[in-house]
Amino acid sequence: MAREPSPRTKRKLSPGRFYPLGATPAADGVNFALFSQHAAEVFLVLFDRPDGEPSDVIRVENRDRNVFHVLVHGLKAGQLYGYKVRGDFDPAHGLRFNGAKLLLDP
Repeated sequence: MAREPSPRTKRKLSPGRFYPLGATPAADGVNFALFSQHAAEVFLVLFDRPDGEPSDVIRVENRDRNVFHVLVHGLKAGQLYGYKVRGDFDPAHGLRFNGAKLLLDP
């Protein structure tokens, strides 16, 4: 999966919360919150299988305090996911964004 992300999902989304960071199960889904001061766009990529193609690519549109966040309804703990993040590529200033790379949440 080396290509740039293209949003596609049929899941119900809500803005969610900027805190706590990471993936946090909620009563009606999972809240995702990722800090990035310099990102231009963040995409949440969901997988049904570890060796499969993405089932959903969600553009995370809500941003507060440099935290991108979204609540994805219907998800449960254990959902496989990663992020694709777009931004400037300027190594001299410490910026190395590459929207084609899948980032894992520590």
